[in-house]
Amino acid sequence: MICPSDNIDALVTGLDNISTDGIKADIAANGIKAIIHRELANYEAQIVMDISDTVDALAEYPGITRETIQDEWKEYFQYCVDNDYF
Repeated sequence: MICPSDNIDALVTGLDNISTDGIKADIAANGIKAIIHRELANYEAQIVMDISDTVDALAEYPGITRETIQDEWKEYFQYCVDNDYF
């Protein structure tokens, strides 16, 4: 990306706002629980038996912490067992 040096601050602010607005829209459209389950699936946590990648991926989401993800892990894992997602 090329950006004139006079516009760097505006560019960074604009990109940050896009990210923040996207996160807000994701939460509004899907809800915290579905987002956590989606990212656990995305990183195949049921196969690797580790939620660290999911925690990293959702670090910018307000209200989602390692503990929040850990709380959803049991239900998500049981869902994977019930549906043979291994």
